[in-house]
Amino acid sequence: MIINSDNKAAFFLENTVDSGVFNRLFADLGIPVPKFHDANYRLNVKDYSIFMKALFNSGFLAPAESEYALSLLTRSQFKVGLVKELPDSVAVAHKFGESGNSMVNELHETGLVYFGHRAYLITIMTKGHDWARQAQIISRISKLTYNNMININN
Repeated sequence: MIINSDNKAAFFLENTVDSGVFNRLFADLGIPVPKFHDANYRLNVKDYSIFMKALFNSGFLAPAESEYALSLLTRSQFKVGLVKELPDSVAVAHKFGESGNSMVNELHETGLVYFGHRAYLITIMTKGHDWARQAQIISRISKLTYNNMININN
């Protein structure tokens, strides 16, 4: 589900995991409890980023479980956004999400970018009419951010 962003697996989990446990997770993290069948349910940049912060800080899972989850996220097969223009040597634990209808497409990505002994969190959310263009925008912002972070830390 994580590496290939397989929504079939996500739907399976949604139908098998106790919804009360799932809802408490969101509530405990301070994120609005999801209504998956509500087309108007949205997360903002802050809410989307909370998941990565919780993994990075082992704020919800035990450290070994957080590390395992982050290791899966570094193997994500989505390569056209945050990681596209970064050096291959840079590890990025990232997750993207997409949705849309006949009026507008949304493409969002969040990630922890590891460089040297440091890391930073980046979350970019886009709306538009062209998935490829939106992915390109995410890629360019990611590259600019990475270059700026490298310059600041040198």
